[in-house]
Amino acid sequence: MDKLGGTTKPNHDVEKGTQPKKSKRRHLLNHVFDILAIAATCLGFFCDDTSIRYPNKPDTIPMWLLGVYGGVGPVIIFCIVEIWVVRPFHCGRGPSKNSLKQRQVDYLKTIFQSIFLFILGIAICFLITEVGKRTIGRLRPYYLSICNPVWSNIQCTQTISTASGSLNIPLYITDHNCNSTATATQLQEARLSFPSGHSSYSTYAFVFLFVYFEARLVCPNIQFLKPFLQCICIAIAFFTCLSRITDFKHHPTDVIGGAILGFSIAVFTAVRIGTYLWSFSVYCETEDETEKDRLPKEERVPVPGIETKQSGALRSNDNIELESFHHKHRLPATRSLYDNQLHNENGYTMRPHHRTILHPIPAGARRIAPERTSDNSTA
Repeated sequence: MDKLGGTTKPNHDVEKGTQPKKSKRRHLLNHVFDILAIAATCLGFFCDDTSIRYPNKPDTIPMWLLGVYGGVGPVIIFCIVEIWVVRPFHCGRGPSKNSLKQRQVDYLKTIFQSIFLFILGIAICFLITEVGKRTIGRLRPYYLSICNPVWSNIQCTQTISTASGSLNIPLYITDHNCNSTATATQLQEARLSFPSGHSSYSTYAFVFLFVYFEARLVCPNIQFLKPFLQCICIAIAFFTCLSRITDFKHHPTDVIGGAILGFSIAVFTAVRIGTYLWSFSVYCETEDETEKDRLPKEERVPVPGIETKQSGALRSNDNIELESFHHKHRLPATRSLYDNQLHNENGYTMRPHHRTILHPIPAGARRIAPERTSDNSTA
């Protein structure tokens, strides 16, 4: 009501411009509060929560073992694959020292950049994973086995009065009253469930290796080798993720979140950045390679998006498409019956030695037979 006792109507014209801004701010604040509420719920538990009552089992795949086959293993594979692809040794190619030196330089560059890119992705993966663990603080499935709370000091329910009578509702426990036998390190580790570090790292390492095989491994004589190795990468990563659930170290949602995180980082590092680094020549061995210093252009297996010339320089996709266009539209040459000159279907005359090309006969003009080169044809 206004001062005169009447009702005041809202001015929609004035509030029309400010209402969308206020609604956007409210929606943003609501989302922030929801995220904080979800994070806060991970700091406590309910007494009847059965998802954190599992026993504490030893790890099927401890962290040191994951570091061996997920960290050292890919580095060894990089060295082996690049030896096969780049061939930084003599292998009977001839006395050319420049080609051998160039292959050795390419080998060192590819190994260094592949390892650097792999370690960069590992650092990003661990950083994001640890930020998630320390921020969310979700309890592991075996938390109550480690905490072993003193239940006599915990009030699990609260009785409230309603219109239909008294009702017991569960309370959210924030003061866990853990037993003194559990160390601070064990309790801290039991609160780092989301996301799964094993899942994120194993997924990153083997998806990265999957893309590396696709980009660098060339086996024309053994076509099933590359798909076989890629299937092994997926199987190892999947088994590592499942072991975290069967060992009661993580919830299924923790493993899924870690796998999505590792997959995203692997795709970013290997696909977005790796395509610029893995652009060196691929020296694929064939049956006649030992008799040649370097593979000819038609036998060279090009890296996707990049092809090298005979001199070792890189050619872009535009140059490759232009050369393929000219190669497709090259007209076949036929030898004339009158002389040894070469003629194509449109009237071009091509001399084998001087390679001079005459202008084509315009449409509607009469074709004049070429002069005979023999003595009998001269009048």
